[in-house]
Amino acid sequence: MKNLLFAFLAFSLMACGADFEKKSFLSKYESFVEEVSTKGAGFDEQKWTEMESKFTQFTEVEYPKHQQHLTPEEAKTYNELTGRYYGALTRHQASKLKKGLENLLDQTQGALEELRK
Repeated sequence: MKNLLFAFLAFSLMACGADFEKKSFLSKYESFVEEVSTKGAGFDEQKWTEMESKFTQFTEVEYPKHQQHLTPEEAKTYNELTGRYYGALTRHQASKLKKGLENLLDQTQGALEELRK
């Protein structure tokens, strides 16, 4: 009887531990995405490289560990957070493209002015 009680307690602790780790993962991922979403416009390229590395860690290393334990609601939250990250990344890439096009336009105007001489 004592062994059965011990086994039950050990199993309960392991189950609670997995649930705690899953909730911790989702909380950390949410904080990460919130940081990228709110501060990403001010990140330089080095910071974006760091954020992309963290994103890869979350999505390719941590997520597979917890994926099978997520409830449908938690899986939806994870997917929404991932979408928010991609939205912030797209906004960053669009900003870089806009800056590049502005530079190209300035160069073209400079070249046309030189040709008019």
